[in-house]
Amino acid sequence: MNQEKKVVSKKKVANDDFQGLNKVLNSAVNNAGNELVEQKSEKPVLAKKEKRTGKEIQELLDEMGKALTANSGGLSDKFGWMVYDQLSKSCYKDTNIFEAVKHICTELKGIAPKDQIEGMLATQMIATHHAALNDFAIAAESETIDIRTAALSSATKLTRTYAAQMEALNRYRGKGQQKMTVEHVHINSNVQAIIGNITKNDSSQKEGGLIGGILKNEQ
Repeated sequence: MNQEKKVVSKKKVANDDFQGLNKVLNSAVNNAGNELVEQKSEKPVLAKKEKRTGKEIQELLDEMGKALTANSGGLSDKFGWMVYDQLSKSCYKDTNIFEAVKHICTELKGIAPKDQIEGMLATQMIATHHAALNDFAIAAESETIDIRTAALSSATKLTRTYAAQMEALNRYRGKGQQKMTVEHVHINSNVQAIIGNITKNDSSQKEGGLIGGILKNEQ
């Protein structure tokens, strides 16, 4: 029962469009200016100011942790902050913590990972997408043919990697599904066709009998 409540709680946070979180974060951005994260631990630590108490800082971090966890498919806030730490370093290096969390949650929400494996794949996809666009930007701004060629080559590889990651995610989400392909089925007149596993029948088949033998009982 407790586990079901946790799942419902996560869905509620994930589907609420972050109205409450955006309000808190926007307020914090306006009051704190360009406060950056001190990357000294797994969980960010905000620089303290006189206007903000330790309790307020903790409440803000807790809200961000819930949003990150709910949208990354995590089982705990530790996973959500791990995803933040990885993406903030690879995609939002010079971005304010509040803005970075909002961007990361928005990107994750679009992919909608259901568990931590999907969350890790989603994290890789986001990082790959940003890296590819950075390479395209370098190519567009470069006046040297060698740099432009190298950047476009890297971007092309990254876009292929992104497509492979998306395919891997779709395959993982479709696990357990069965696919049956039937090709070139020919049925002659006066003959019965069967679909299923068959065993050899040593006795001679009369005209109008079963093709290929007798259907095996799988019950």
